[in-house]
Amino acid sequence: MVNSPNIPHESVATSDDTTALYYNPAGIGIHPLQFGFFYGNDFIDKLQDYTVLLNAFGIAFSTQWRNGQQGYSARRYTVGLGLGGNQTFSIGTSYSWYDSKVQLINNYTQWDIGFLLRPARWLSLGAVARGVNKPSPLNQQIREKWDFGIGFRPLAMFTQSGYSPRVLGIFADPDSFTFSVDSTWYLDTNLKKMLPRYTIEYIPVRGWTAYGGWDNFSNVFFGLKVSQNLMELTGQVKLPKEKGSFFSAGVMVSKERFITESETITRSLVIPLDIKYIETKQEGFLFLNENITFYEILAAIRQAAKDPQIASIILKGRSFSGGWGQAEELRSALTQFKLESGKAVYAFLESGGNKEYYIASVADVISMPPAGSLEVSGLKADTYYVKSLLDKLGIKAEFVHIGNYKTAPESFTRDNPSEYQKEQMLEILTDLSNEMKRAILFNRKTLTTEDLQKIQEKALFTASEAEKYHLIDKVQYWEDVKAMALQGKLLDIAWSVDLSTYIKTKFYDDTWGSKPVVAIVVLEGEIVDGDYSGPGLFSAHTIASERTAKLIRSLRDNPSVNAVVIRINSPGGSGLASDIIWKEIRLLKEEKPVVISIGDVAASGGYYIAMGGDDIFVNHNSITGSIGVFGGKFSLKGLYEWLGINKHTFKTGQKAAIFSEAEDFTPEEKALLQEHLKQFYALFIDRVSRNRTNLTREAVEQNAQGRVYTGHSAKQRGMVDHYGGLLIALDMAMVKAGVDPANVEIQMYPRNTALGGLLDGSSSMLLPNLVRQAIRIMSTSEKLKDDKILFLMPYELNIH
Repeated sequence: MVNSPNIPHESVATSDDTTALYYNPAGIGIHPLQFGFFYGNDFIDKLQDYTVLLNAFGIAFSTQWRNGQQGYSARRYTVGLGLGGNQTFSIGTSYSWYDSKVQLINNYTQWDIGFLLRPARWLSLGAVARGVNKPSPLNQQIREKWDFGIGFRPLAMFTQSGYSPRVLGIFADPDSFTFSVDSTWYLDTNLKKMLPRYTIEYIPVRGWTAYGGWDNFSNVFFGLKVSQNLMELTGQVKLPKEKGSFFSAGVMVSKERFITESETITRSLVIPLDIKYIETKQEGFLFLNENITFYEILAAIRQAAKDPQIASIILKGRSFSGGWGQAEELRSALTQFKLESGKAVYAFLESGGNKEYYIASVADVISMPPAGSLEVSGLKADTYYVKSLLDKLGIKAEFVHIGNYKTAPESFTRDNPSEYQKEQMLEILTDLSNEMKRAILFNRKTLTTEDLQKIQEKALFTASEAEKYHLIDKVQYWEDVKAMALQGKLLDIAWSVDLSTYIKTKFYDDTWGSKPVVAIVVLEGEIVDGDYSGPGLFSAHTIASERTAKLIRSLRDNPSVNAVVIRINSPGGSGLASDIIWKEIRLLKEEKPVVISIGDVAASGGYYIAMGGDDIFVNHNSITGSIGVFGGKFSLKGLYEWLGINKHTFKTGQKAAIFSEAEDFTPEEKALLQEHLKQFYALFIDRVSRNRTNLTREAVEQNAQGRVYTGHSAKQRGMVDHYGGLLIALDMAMVKAGVDPANVEIQMYPRNTALGGLLDGSSSMLLPNLVRQAIRIMSTSEKLKDDKILFLMPYELNIH
């Protein structure tokens, strides 16, 4: 046993906090930053013990001093290093020396080496070699010894076997009961002489830990740990068989927050609407920090529902940068927060439009400042037609499309939308508008359908008018919202926590072993050939076929990955790249559950790659479908003639220059391209038919024709499986993989450097729509040089 009676007793198999410096230095690096102070007193022997410990990211230091009778005192200094820093395997070492008036003690130094192995959630093995430097004060060598320990969590074993653990008939936390046995082996003695030491630890409720044990049924100890926020208080009594009782108490402060059932400090979580709701993870680079992903925001809301420290959520802002799919997911997460926790949601809109109000309508109380303004009107979507502009420049858009609703080329070949385009756009806007109305009326009980119709006709509201029409509840400033959230329950000095800080909060994790992994793969942007999937000059991320295929293969080969969620936000792109990615997802699906989550859009090539997975989840407001294909070129023949440019092409085959920009298609070439595209269209239909086993091939063809749908319409037509966002898809993946949601590690891919975030395409949002459309024309022209076949959504859909 370690001669430190004032610190909480631990087994060499279970010690992984700052006290591990004494018990088993292998546990030092598991928790990143901790400080501890412990005091002990033996009233009979008049012995006082003080210990201070500091652990900083695997490097630890402690000083212990002991005061006894007749001026006796001694100090012990210890430094340690823990390597591994995880709950599976780690090693560590510590070195101690002494400062005392007794020379014998001063000559004593000790070097320990520890090992910690946790092969499963229910099993932990520890071993420490004591005094490997073979200390020999006064030429008397200290006996060499090893401390061994085994920790066992039976409830966790039952959970892993598929049983729900109970204690006294009540469902229990799998990690709430720990039994450990330790023993010391002196190398100069027989193993049979090893005496056991037993420890039992039980957590009746989170934040309270009772423990006790005995040495060979003689020396007894028991104690209690009480956790709150970043602090853990400990009280302990040791009752040695032949000496007086030793009472001790202490405190440990951790960088990680302890999980408790109740909190003395409660706060409001403030979620800003104005931040970038980015799906892809960007790692920090130099002075740039990691970004907050949309998944992390949703997960934080779910965590806040269970967190006793969070009393309410406050939405604040004026402009939501995400799409309608993300808006629905955020709103759904807030709705679930209210249902699960019974806590309030407040909204403070400085100003806002349709999308912002759609999100805010979930709140129990909506407020605006007196100078705020609100627009609640019908939805609109703008598309530009530039045929006349191209005619003036001598540019002719020559495209062939398969599917009446595959209207992508119309922006270049017409001056106004076709009837097919009008039909599908009106259906999309109607679906989104109906969902917005349904959600608003469900939460705003004071409004009727007729009221909402009048509101949309008026459209623009000052704050006072919005209150009069029952769109909001109060006209007040931010300080008034703060006072409303406080309601005498929160401390004014720390009444709120911002979203970024809350997401970065690390909770104290005492589970053993490696956690099963569920991966989230975010496929965002247009689908392109090759290996580069960073931002373009005027676009955000792209989905590069080679890089994406390599990533999916690595997940397939990684045994620690139990399931994969493919999150798609893509209007499509290269037909070849789409098929390559589809194939890799299909192969992954043969070995692991693959669940598809459609965000704002998964259309054309985006929908194509979704066909590689198992269940497909979609939001009502998502955009999907567009089963069709188009190809062609921009002929610059007229432009060259106007500029006086003559291009002569040498060729050995009659069709070698079919895609030359210097000539128009001949009727024969156009017919050839038409037949070529039909084969790709048939391939697209085949991919959908293989995945949508609930639909006949004829039904798939009826849903195809390049038509774009909302998630609501797609679900009704059997094109997707379930309503729900990313969190619901993640839940399904864990169910399919048999993974416990309370013991899982979520890994996000791909991980880009934050440097790319400087060029994430957001600057293009500042450009006028017409300029962005011109950029889209140039971008499409560039794609057609390499990708003659495009599975691309007909337009850049921006609905307000």
